[in-house]
Amino acid sequence: MTGIINEKNSQTIDVAPQFLCYTKTHAEIYKNNLDFLLLTNNGTRKIKVRDILYVEVFRHTLVYHMNDGNKYSSRGALNTIEEKISNQGFAKCNRCYLVNLFYVDSVDDFVLNIANEKLIISHPTKKSFMKALADYIGRGGDV
Repeated sequence: MTGIINEKNSQTIDVAPQFLCYTKTHAEIYKNNLDFLLLTNNGTRKIKVRDILYVEVFRHTLVYHMNDGNKYSSRGALNTIEEKISNQGFAKCNRCYLVNLFYVDSVDDFVLNIANEKLIISHPTKKSFMKALADYIGRGGDV
C-alpha cells in the first residue's frame, strides 16, 4: 500500500487510496506495516508510518524523525500530513510537531518526552493532545 507525497506542493498522488482512508487501529497499522513514498530533495524514500517518531515543520520544510535515528526532509505543510496520518495514532502537540503516540514515553507538564527527546506542548493544544493520548491508550496503545 503506497501513497506518494509530493514535496513541492504537499499534494498526495493516490497510488493506493486505502492509505489515505485507512481507519484501523494503531496496533493493526503496526501489524500491516503501512508505508508510503516520500519525495525528498535527494530522491524518493519508502518509509513506514509506524517508524515515524514525529514530523516537524520548519520554514515549510517537513522533517520526518524516524525511530532508527534517520531524518528525512521534504517541502510541505504539517496540516497536509496531519490530515493523512492523524487517524493512525498521531496527534499535534503544537503547531510545529505531529507526534506518533506509540513512542510517547511521558508527559511532564508542558514537556513531551519521546525517544530521549523533549518536545514542547503548547498551551492551546495541550487539552486536545492529552485527550488524543488518553484515547490512544484507552484503545490499547502502549505508552
